[in-house]
Amino acid sequence: RSENHIAIITVADTGIGIDPEYSISIFERFFRVPSVHNKKIGGTGLGLAITQTLLEKMGGVILLDSKPGKGSVFTIRLPLST
Repeated sequence: RSENHIAIITVADTGIGIDPEYSISIFERFFRVPSVHNKKIGGTGLGLAITQTLLEKMGGVILLDSKPGKGSVFTIRLPLST
């Protein structure tokens, strides 16, 4: 959707959620939330760091709303050209 020349993209899941203490760290390169579940899930901890860097270069942001045990919602806000 878009509001006031800003594209808004929301991605939600019903996974394990992210503890608030990691809400900033998850955007750092190579960071993975310490958890027993992560040992079963592959990854390098680069995806969100790359996403945030690209969005910032385009004047956008990525926001997180997460509830442990309930899931996470990532919202991307990106200016549209006029």
